[in-house]
Amino acid sequence: MVVKPTTFANTREGWNRWEERLSRLDADPSQIVIGMEATSRYHENLYHELEQRGYQMCLLHPGQTHHGSLSNEGYMRRPIAWMQ
Repeated sequence: MVVKPTTFANTREGWNRWEERLSRLDADPSQIVIGMEATSRYHENLYHELEQRGYQMCLLHPGQTHHGSLSNEGYMRRPIAWMQ
């Protein structure tokens, strides 16, 4: 299953929204691969937090994604989750 990319604020509230979305997948974190665009340093905290929770992480160069990088509003663009 591939989950559509989503945009969310790089804030605690944005992270909570992302966590809620992941929990709806009803799968062990080790079965979920998350592709995340490297957005300067904005992705680093979330990337490491999810990695520590056992998710498989795939860091993508902005040139590999459809929409480029961080928007001007401070939103992280296009993290994607796959279930194996």
